[in-house]
Amino acid sequence: GTGTYQTLANLPAVLLYHQTVSYNGYLFLSGGSSDGSNPLSTVYSSKIQADGTIGSWISLTSLPVATRSHGMTAANGYLFVAGGCNSACAAYFSTVYSAKINSDGSIGSWNTLSALPALITDAAVTSYNGYVYVIGGFSGGAAISTTYAAQILGNGTIGAWATLNNFANLRYVGSAVASNGYLFYIGGH
Repeated sequence: GTGTYQTLANLPAVLLYHQTVSYNGYLFLSGGSSDGSNPLSTVYSSKIQADGTIGSWISLTSLPVATRSHGMTAANGYLFVAGGCNSACAAYFSTVYSAKINSDGSIGSWNTLSALPALITDAAVTSYNGYVYVIGGFSGGAAISTTYAAQILGNGTIGAWATLNNFANLRYVGSAVASNGYLFYIGGH
């Protein structure tokens, strides 16, 4: 089982529709909205302590564009942010960004990478074995079942997006993880 849950360092703002990942002893949080409509470009990190607590949240290099309902993963020393939408999700994004993760939990500047093949919000994003995966989401006003993958290159960029097998059901607002050669999609609509 798990131990007792504890309240840790508060976020710098009330947030929803944001993304959080962990990498190399740090938590990273990006985008989202503090009012449920207007997106944010803020990015934060917090050091994970040996006792399971976290340090203060530190403001990092902001995303190039305010976004919410996006996906984020960390791999090979980089943060990757994909898709998302603007205020009230009136417009979806296909943009993919990466930023180098420094050893102190800070990040470098954001680079614009190969765009997704479609405008997507609420997709599950994960990474595994040198690839970024974008699974499901909402595109063109409807849920989709498409899975895209792009190879992570050594300089934090990615190769071309490939369309992989669709899964059986249309899904969005779920999460994804990968382990032992398998992709897992969890929950969602």
